[in-house]
Amino acid sequence: MMTVNAAHTLFSLKSTNILITGGGTGLGYAMAEAYLQQGARVLLASRREAVLSDAVVTLTNTYGAERVAYVCMDMACQISIEQALPKIWTWGEIDVLVNNAGRVHNADLLTLDASSWDDVNAVNIKGVWLLSRALVSRFNERIDRGNSATQGLSIINVTSILGMAHMIRAGLYGMSKASLIYLTKQMALEWSEYGVRVNAIEPGFVYTDMTDELLQSRLSDALLKHVPMARFGVVEDVCGVAVLLASRASAYMTGSVIPVDGGHSIAQVMS
Repeated sequence: MMTVNAAHTLFSLKSTNILITGGGTGLGYAMAEAYLQQGARVLLASRREAVLSDAVVTLTNTYGAERVAYVCMDMACQISIEQALPKIWTWGEIDVLVNNAGRVHNADLLTLDASSWDDVNAVNIKGVWLLSRALVSRFNERIDRGNSATQGLSIINVTSILGMAHMIRAGLYGMSKASLIYLTKQMALEWSEYGVRVNAIEPGFVYTDMTDELLQSRLSDALLKHVPMARFGVVEDVCGVAVLLASRASAYMTGSVIPVDGGHSIAQVMS
């Protein structure tokens, strides 16, 4: 039988370097705190330097400057990603990548414009692939050169319940998240042989800056009727799964997509 200390060790993230995109606010920031509480070092990434700087100052006050830093990176821009990589390597070799950055655009398919299509998919799909590919290549290079890694590389993609269901005016976002679910499983399939695990978290409706307007609108009551737990989520609800997928506790998991939605995905299709 597993002892308490053994269970604690399974979820420990001590000496683990974690890169979180979209890490300055909302879900990304909450995950950063959860990882720091488990002993990790955390590098936050976003295109908004002011937001990142404020987040790092706040986290540093609690966890120390040696454990928290940031790098500016626009996930919609390949050049920006490539320019950020040397800064990432200087900070430390990455053990866990959390692809949390996302772009939302609300429009029906008839009025949706092509530039918005490109913009959302550039962040939610292409950017995820580009950054993940770069880190996997780097990880393989480390192994080939005989530099031992303490563990395999873990990639965690943050998708959405809308990748599995439909909602009016959310078609573009939903399609991008459906693609991310497919991409998660494809990366898991192709990269397992390199010691890389790829899993996804599928949040339901969780209060963040991105969703607050919707969850406080007249549609909220209709949405809530389809949530068996009868409440919307908060960012802390997602953090336990985020720690699981980053830690040794999930060592035999890859290609998994884990709903964190209060049971929404097992209820009827949302209105």
